[in-house]
Amino acid sequence: MEFVIALTKNCRITFLQLSFSLFDKKYGEFAIRSILCRLGYRRYVAIRKPPISKKNRQLHLNFTFAYINWTHEQWYQILWSDET
Repeated sequence: MEFVIALTKNCRITFLQLSFSLFDKKYGEFAIRSILCRLGYRRYVAIRKPPISKKNRQLHLNFTFAYINWTHEQWYQILWSDET
């Protein structure tokens, strides 16, 4: 488990490659997958996000410059509507 979560590139290694590199082909990919599953590790396909548009990039930049000098106390009084 520690090897898999240590680096991003380790997360992308197949279960069969894990068997070869860590266990010298001692365990099959199903055994490795089921053990990691029992330990709470899950694999997901990353969702591709569209690139930010020039208009939104400028809006973000304007927002940043408008509130760059705010204190932590001021930010704590904001209720962000996108939080669930």
